[in-house]
Amino acid sequence: MSRNIPHSRCAGVALLRLCVLSIVLVLAALDSAGRRPLPPAVGESPPSGSAIRGFTYLRKNRQGLREYRHEKIGIVFVRLPAGSFVMGSAETEPGSRRAERPQHRVSVDSFLIAKYEVSQTEWKRVMGSNPSHFRGDDLPVEMVSWTDCEKFCKKTGLWFATEAQWEYACRAGTKTPFAFGKTITTEQVNYGIAPSRRPPAGSYRETTVAVGSFPPNRFGLHDMHGNVEEWCADVYVPEFYGMREASRKNPLCTSGSDRRSLRGGSWFHDSDICRSAFRAGYLEKIRFRTLGFRPAWPRRP
Repeated sequence: MSRNIPHSRCAGVALLRLCVLSIVLVLAALDSAGRRPLPPAVGESPPSGSAIRGFTYLRKNRQGLREYRHEKIGIVFVRLPAGSFVMGSAETEPGSRRAERPQHRVSVDSFLIAKYEVSQTEWKRVMGSNPSHFRGDDLPVEMVSWTDCEKFCKKTGLWFATEAQWEYACRAGTKTPFAFGKTITTEQVNYGIAPSRRPPAGSYRETTVAVGSFPPNRFGLHDMHGNVEEWCADVYVPEFYGMREASRKNPLCTSGSDRRSLRGGSWFHDSDICRSAFRAGYLEKIRFRTLGFRPAWPRRP
């Protein structure tokens, strides 16, 4: 009897291992068949209240903010908390323009904004073609008009960030001209020299670079300064900041011009135009090799 006991134990252990393996295989088969949702890619459980229809929760980024993947096209978004900030620039800020004044406090509700500028791969996936001058799957799409981006949004259920949302996302809690401080270098931002009054600190690449090539800001967002200019939802009115509507919660300029707002500067522009507060406007159907897009959600009325 004593000689048979070890063999019985071994047989029991083997049987247990076989049962565990069978359970794992069954669960894997269920996952592949889509009968139960797969866990988040990083293996953490979605926090309570994190569900957003049309998006899959991924993880918390290094800044502690929740990241989501758009289920239809795979774009990664960061969920920004509600908050308030001082919008615009002081007259003493180097490069400040009249359209950036007066400074005024703005509050925004929580929203999602893309972690990166829309890449050419993502654009082609939705629109079926690539209008870009500079070609590369991971490069940001450019040569897109506001109306082109509007069509992209209608196909995906996404929308443009408002100017207030964009600047809130760009500043990420900072009050300096740039999210990285008082100045930038070309190790932090892809920007240029034309029409510059001074050369940039570093190399002028004369082209776009792959999205996410540079360090993120404090919200975990990449390329908010430079690379490509980003269309916003607002109608561009240079005097808007002096109007009562500019200081309302979730402000949005909806009339008064035939132009749409642009933010962030590009590979072509000097550092002044890449500042957090800089704003400009182009006609809705204009296309340049500097013009790109970063979607947000939900759409603000």
